[in-house]
Parts: sequence; structure tokens; C-alpha cells
Amino acid sequence: MNELKIITYQNQRILTTQQLAESYDTTQKVISNNFNNNKSRYQEGKHYFFLQGEELNSFLHSLNLGMQNSSKIRSMYFWTEKGAFLHAKSLNTDKAWELYDKLVDCYFRKAVAPSLAEQAKIALALSSETAGRVEEINDDLQYFKKDIPLFPVECDDVQKAVRQLGMKILGGHGSPAYCDDSLRGRVYADIGHEIKHKFGVRSYKAIRRKYLNDVNTIIERYTCPMDLVEAIKDANTITEEE
Repeated sequence: MNELKIITYQNQRILTTQQLAESYDTTQKVISNNFNNNKSRYQEGKHYFFLQGEELNSFLHSLNLGMQNSSKIRSMYFWTEKGAFLHAKSLNTDKAWELYDKLVDCYFRKAVAPSLAEQAKIALALSSETAGRVEEINDDLQYFKKDIPLFPVECDDVQKAVRQLGMKILGGHGSPAYCDDSLRGRVYADIGHEIKHKFGVRSYKAIRRKYLNDVNTIIERYTCPMDLVEAIKDANTITEEE
């Protein structure tokens, strides 16, 4: 993945449609079509920003992106990390998910070294800490117990819940769709991506114990993408007709 010029808007990193398309090794037309076909899932301010007119011209001028005829551009979409996630779901390929992970690590959440002024503020805050920490040790300990990663048995419970949900979505154990290894894997993978994206991790083992209830809520509220729903329906219907 080529080095991306960092663009920020309302204190968060965003991408132009061109940058997103290049990051996913696809075209701007594919990105636009996926958005238009799933527009109801996108929320402005959460998944994207839509700028136009003078606001857009002023924003582009401040970025100095070197875009040709930028003054003639009437409107543009800019995609947040959550918007990039929905586009990865639309593409739904192993390559798209791999590139999405790289986007998160190398762009959206890449650490930026604090400035000298910020370092001075941090040093001042540390030096001004006073006594009284002993009384907080017990509270810190209780917090620590909840802030550590899931126990192995809890990871097993999450995986079991994902499999049970996937089996239900596929039409039950023994259904044609469930017996299709590829289709079953896609369903499990999509549920897993939904959970892992929420907490910015690559495996269930990295999820903090304090979020276990949130994990269960995500599983309970999970909605299968329409392309998978149609694939499952086709698989089960075709076999029944045979």
C-alpha cells in the first residue's frame, strides 16, 4: 500500500474516494456503486462526510492535494474508518479485508509522535502527581481484572456463539447452505469481522474482558449482508428444487 497523504476533518482521519479505491486496489466507480447500492447503511458524519460549494473549495485549498481543476469540483465524499469498513464488507473478499487491516494499522490509527509542546504538557502532568495513590490501588486492581484480555474459556464461548448464529443464518445444521464450506466460512468470517472491527483487534483473544457483554450484544444484533442472504437463499432453494 502506497503512503497516503493524511487528511483530517473534525479531528479524525478521512480518505477521498480516489484514495479509498487505490487502497482497495479497485476503481472509484466500484466504490461509488457500492455506496449507492447500500446507501441506507451509511450515516453522514459517521461513515462519511459530504462537502460541497465554498466549504469544499476552502477545505481542498487548505489540504494542498495538488488536484487538477480543484476549484471546479462541486462536491466530494470523504470516508471515515467506519466508512472504509462498510466498503470492505461490500467488496467482501479476503484481499479487501487484508487491505482494510492495513488501512487501519498504517493510516487511520497510525501513531503520531507528540510535538515538543505536547511532550512538555505530559511531563508537567506527570511531575504534578501527588500522594494518595495508595488509596487508589484497590480500584486500579479491580479495573485491571476487567481490562485484561478474554480468558481462553471466554474466547471459546464467543466462538461457539458465532457458530450457533452462523448455523441459524445458514438455515440450520445439515442445510445445503450450511454444508457449503465456502458459504459457511463467509458467514462466520463476516460475523467475526463485525466483532473484531468494533474493538480494533484481529483476534478474540485481544478483546478486553470488560467488553464481553458488548460482544454478546453485537452477536445478538448482527445483521447478515444482503449478498450473503441471497447466496444462502439460492443455495437452499436450488437444492430443494433438485
